[in-house]
Amino acid sequence: MVAGTASLILAVLAGGLPTLLVATLFGVAAVALGVAGLRAAARGLGSRGQAVAGIATGSVSLVITAYVIVGLFVFLSGAR
Repeated sequence: MVAGTASLILAVLAGGLPTLLVATLFGVAAVALGVAGLRAAARGLGSRGQAVAGIATGSVSLVITAYVIVGLFVFLSGAR
């Protein structure tokens, strides 16, 4: 249960962080803890829903961060 909750908290924090490096690290940690939470839930040690929510929001955070990074590179390179 702790891994699923931690995954969800890190994912929410990653979505609100302005620093791309920290947001990326929190997103990766959220997905990893979500997977650990799913494994624990399979053994009957926690909530599967929180783990899935952490994986989903962590993944969304990583996708948004990737779009921002690509957008910055395109903007800074002057591509039109």
